[in-house]
Amino acid sequence: MANNLLPHSAISSWGGFLYQGKIALLHSLKLIVDGEFEKKVINNFELQLDSTDDFAIYFNGVAISTHQVKAKKSENRSSYIDALEQASNVQKDCNATTKRFFHVANKLDDFSDYVNSNKKIVNFYEYDNQKFCTLSEIDVRLSKILEEYLNLNLLDVTENIILEKLTLLSELISRKILFNHSKIHSGMTQNEVAYYNRINSEEIVNILNQPQMFLLDKEYVALSFKKNLCNIIENYLYLYNEDYTADQIYILTCILKFICENKELDHVTINDSIQPHKENYILDYDHVHDYLDVFLEFGVAPLLKDIPHYCNDLINKYLPTALKIKASKRIRADMFIAQLRENISNNPNLSNLVFEYNNLVASEIDGDLQILSMENIMDVEDENNNIHHIVKPYSLRVISVSMAESEINVK
Repeated sequence: MANNLLPHSAISSWGGFLYQGKIALLHSLKLIVDGEFEKKVINNFELQLDSTDDFAIYFNGVAISTHQVKAKKSENRSSYIDALEQASNVQKDCNATTKRFFHVANKLDDFSDYVNSNKKIVNFYEYDNQKFCTLSEIDVRLSKILEEYLNLNLLDVTENIILEKLTLLSELISRKILFNHSKIHSGMTQNEVAYYNRINSEEIVNILNQPQMFLLDKEYVALSFKKNLCNIIENYLYLYNEDYTADQIYILTCILKFICENKELDHVTINDSIQPHKENYILDYDHVHDYLDVFLEFGVAPLLKDIPHYCNDLINKYLPTALKIKASKRIRADMFIAQLRENISNNPNLSNLVFEYNNLVASEIDGDLQILSMENIMDVEDENNNIHHIVKPYSLRVISVSMAESEINVK
C-alpha cells in the first residue's frame, strides 16, 4: 500500500496517550465482556492506535468503529466542531455500518449527534447513562469492567488482582506505542507503523486469564504508587495544558511516558527522588507538582535513563526534587541538613541514589547548600563469596535551578 494512502498519524508525539489509551482499553474490554457489537458477534478483533482515528476497532479487515478522544476542559460543543468534522470524514476501511464515536472528558452543553454534509453521523460515546468520562472516573470504570470479566469467567477477584491486570493491560498499550516509536526510528514512517501494528484481542484476553503474578503487599504498594503518580501527572497536564507551551507539554509528556512505561523504575527510587529528606513519604499532589515544575523551569526534556535527570558529564548528575528550603536562614538550613543526613543514613536506597546523583535541584531555595562528608556503604563480594563493606565518602549539594542551568548550559 502506498504510504500516501495511509491515514495520518501523530503517534510519535501522542501527548494525551494515557487517557486515550485507557479509553481504548475500556472499549476493548467492553467488547470482550459483551462478545458483540451492534448486535453482531465479535469474537476476535484488533485495536489500532492513532491511525484511522485516535483508535479504531477492526473486525474481519473492516473498521467497525472509529473513535476520536478529546480530554479538553471546555464545556462548549462549539470548541469541538473541527474535531467532530474530522471524525465524520474518516473513511479508511469503513463501510456503511461503521460507527463513528466521539469521546470527551467533560460534560458538554450539547450531546446531540453530529451530522456532516454527506450525512455521516458521529455519536458521542455513552458510558452507562452519561456521554462523558472524566479523568478521575476512567480508572474506576476500568476496575469495574475488569471485575465483571473476572466474575463472568469464574476467576479470582481481589483488589490486588484488579490493580495488577489494569497495570499489565496499560503496559500492553504503552509497549505498542514504544514498539511503534522504535519502528519509526528504524526507517518506517509513522503512518505505516500506526496503521499496521495493532493489538489483537487475544493479547488482552491472555492477560485477563493468566494467573496472578504479584503476591506481596510491597508489590501491590509499588503498582498503586505508580498508578497514582501517573494519574497526578496526567491530571496536571489536563488541567493546565492550555497554559503551557508546546515544549512544556512535550517535557511533561516525556516524563509521564517514562514513568508509565518503565518496568525497571522502582517506586521507592522515584519516591526518594521527589522528597529525599522525608521519611515514610506519602504521595502528595503539591509535592509532585513542585517536582514537575523543576523540569519546566529547565525548559528542556531530561535524560530518561534510570530516573529523569540532567547531567553535564559522566560524574556530575543533577536530580530534580520537590525540595523547598530556606537556605539563607542558618537554623533552618542546619535543621534541613540534619534531617537529610539522618534519612540517608537510615535509607540505603536513598544513599545509593544521592551517591550517583550528587546534585539535588530544589524546587525553591534561596541559596545553595554544600553538604560534605557524606558516606556511601557499598557491599562487594570477593572470589570466596565474602562480603566486604566499602565506605566511599562523597560530597552532596542542594542547589537552585538557575545554578544547575549555569553549570549544565542546557538552553
